[in-house]
Amino acid sequence: QYELPDNPGCFSYMTHEELLNWLFCAAIYYRASGDKQWLHRRVNIFVDILRSMQNRDNPDAEKRTGIMNFDSSRCGRQSEITTYDSLDPSLGQARRNTYMGVKCWAGYVTLEWLFKEEADHCLQEYILSAGASARLAAKTISVAYDENLGHIPAILENGDTSAIIPIIEPLVYPKQLGLEVAVSLEGEYGEFIGLLKKHLTHVLKEGVCLFPDKGWKLTANNDNSWMSKIFLCQYVAEEVLKLDFGKEAEEYDRAHDNWWRVGCSVHSVVDQVIAGKSGGRG
Repeated sequence: QYELPDNPGCFSYMTHEELLNWLFCAAIYYRASGDKQWLHRRVNIFVDILRSMQNRDNPDAEKRTGIMNFDSSRCGRQSEITTYDSLDPSLGQARRNTYMGVKCWAGYVTLEWLFKEEADHCLQEYILSAGASARLAAKTISVAYDENLGHIPAILENGDTSAIIPIIEPLVYPKQLGLEVAVSLEGEYGEFIGLLKKHLTHVLKEGVCLFPDKGWKLTANNDNSWMSKIFLCQYVAEEVLKLDFGKEAEEYDRAHDNWWRVGCSVHSVVDQVIAGKSGGRG
């Protein structure tokens, strides 16, 4: 039922995020293998990915913001979705979504690194272009930080004020690629990383992105959570953003443990959890 034009609800295309996911899988393969010949043979694919990402931002370079601004034409009258498609628009809508925006940033950082690794080609143009887009994405998301809200809105259009946790999730990719400087408070993107840390600290509150039992709520607007995504965001919070939750970490883990053992007892280690009870998927 997915990926058909004019599909209603969440059953649409997620072409931009799929493009990014392929990029990260390929980059992590290269990082693990050190296979220079593999990279050399596929460098043109990475150039195509860069161009595709930038065109999904805006074909006019002067109007680019570093994040996704256009839905795929494949969607027809529907909007493009994210891998969080079963949630509300704060995480379901891909266009101008800040989770996707940070993922675009991570994609550009990854491409810049890959082009630098491919020393046999004259790729300076693409190195500079990917780096410029990464800086643009970081700026767009940083500027969106709302002091009155205390967080970065999930969607950068139509006056959205939604609070989400997974805006931090894409930081895992530079971390796993060994690009520690990119996710450091002391690096080029230090201000950006600091704002993401500030954002998470603010939204991790009961009534916002914490359930009453201290379980993590991916979006303040919806009780639908996914355990794999929660654990990934916990990893980023602790290992990338270096947040020390102290005794609260035990409360978080106790809640998630209880969800699985009690709330989801009929579905062993199920992924989808709705307000602490099994959603029956994954």
